[in-house]
Amino acid sequence: MDKTEKYQNAITSFLNEQGLLKIYKKPKVKSRVIIDKENNQFLLVWTGWHEASYIHRLWYHFEIIDNKVWILHNSTDVEVDKELIEKGIPKTDIIGAFVPEYLRDAA
Repeated sequence: MDKTEKYQNAITSFLNEQGLLKIYKKPKVKSRVIIDKENNQFLLVWTGWHEASYIHRLWYHFEIIDNKVWILHNSTDVEVDKELIEKGIPKTDIIGAFVPEYLRDAA
């Protein structure tokens, strides 16, 4: 298994686990794990109705660029980098896109 495939599997596993979580008091809102391995895009969104409101929320968005996992979006309090490290992705291959470039090495 090459590096990209290993990272794809780790991200997919993480998103599937997160997608099993239930949103408190919103039983009609369901998770949607969206995987595009050809373009190395990985998302978890929640969609559905809660009372009179339609819910569409992006929880996570990852992209693999040049054999690095970019965390493009995390709207949770989960420390995603730690979760991905536990799944076998080295810290040096995880980049928080929302962290300014000049701060990434310091983090």
